[in-house]
Amino acid sequence: MEIKGPKANGILGSLKDYSRDPWQFVNDCHEKYGHRVKVRMLHQRAYLLSDPADISEVLQTQSEAFVKGRTFKKLKLVLGEGLITSEGEKWKRQNRLMRPVFGIKHILNLVPSINAVIKEHCQWSEGQVINVHEEMNNLTLKIIARTLFDLDITSVAPTFLKDVEYLMHFLIKRVRSVVNLPTWIPTAEHREYHAASKRFDKLIYSLIDQRLKDRNHSKDLLQILIDARDDDGTSMSHKQIRDEIMTLLMAGHETITNTMAWTMVLLSQNTDYQEKLHLEAPTFWENGKLQESNFNKQNLHMSVIEEAMRLWPPVWAFMRQAARNIELKNLSLKKGEIVFLMPYFTQRSGDFWEKPKDFFPERFLSNSKIIPGSYLPFGLGPRMCIGKIFAQVEAKLILAYLSENFLWESTKVETQTVEAGITLRPTNNIKMRLKLRQK
Repeated sequence: MEIKGPKANGILGSLKDYSRDPWQFVNDCHEKYGHRVKVRMLHQRAYLLSDPADISEVLQTQSEAFVKGRTFKKLKLVLGEGLITSEGEKWKRQNRLMRPVFGIKHILNLVPSINAVIKEHCQWSEGQVINVHEEMNNLTLKIIARTLFDLDITSVAPTFLKDVEYLMHFLIKRVRSVVNLPTWIPTAEHREYHAASKRFDKLIYSLIDQRLKDRNHSKDLLQILIDARDDDGTSMSHKQIRDEIMTLLMAGHETITNTMAWTMVLLSQNTDYQEKLHLEAPTFWENGKLQESNFNKQNLHMSVIEEAMRLWPPVWAFMRQAARNIELKNLSLKKGEIVFLMPYFTQRSGDFWEKPKDFFPERFLSNSKIIPGSYLPFGLGPRMCIGKIFAQVEAKLILAYLSENFLWESTKVETQTVEAGITLRPTNNIKMRLKLRQK
């Protein structure tokens, strides 16, 4: 069956239309051509895929036939050779070392630190209007910094959070740009990039050296990374630990920021769920101690978060490149050709979901079967996001605190607009007026 797509115009193909408005371009492609779309950008042929069967083939069944491709090479400028960017045997070794770090036991040990940051940050007053994206951005960055280092990092390095923010946005800008200047060209932006990178690396290496010298037995993620051992007893180098820390800061921050912002936006428009969550939140605690049996099960808090990620997936599209000639179902890919997997369209399609545009968290509380490959906020297959448990625990703790202590409503409801970068973030409906719950 022929796979259709937009007409490729001259040398540029569809690059001009895509560059003008990437979000509109892919939405138009999906609406006109369906779950398989063929496009050409300059000389490069690519396919936009949103059928669960195709997604499962690429990420799971035939995952060894694909690499992450050029976009992820750009990420190495800041992330180095962390789990997200590494390939082959290097990735396999790091995956062996890192997976135990993010087991449920280690993550639950971090709950007191996470909860302390939430309580410190969410000190809002009656009637206060907040920008939920900005607030969640600041909160989640503080959480990942505290759980990494078990200290108020700003007291050690006042520019740390600002540097991480700068490096993240610098990276996003380069990923979205078709052409990038080499960073050795001394533009103001490049000078700031080098300065922020130098400060970040100096701090991380000094913290690692201090831990090795003092033999600190902290339960934070830095110590767990230092203590991690491969099957042959080898540990990570300082550089590898640095790369994984930067990866955690970037990947574990922006995605959860957007997830919580979208959750608050959706709950402002579906206020009955705020009341249901308010009743459930206290069941997670007894005498100030987390009740793991209630917290860990599939509860309404988790279902609300999962539904938010279904409607507004943190990573709305991602790329894979064929490492060899390969056959998908009725689709022949040549080595080097690119596929863009499009969870946003998969997760909102009536072909795979009932009432796909409705906010209906109960779908995750029931035993209804989810079509394999149709729901992938954390990816799928061997390279599924290693931070899934951390993200779920963090999101539930944030939502539980908000639900127990606040009501919120949008100050102005408009047709939703987004910024589609590496992640998908709301650009309106994010100003919320808070009301304090009565104790």
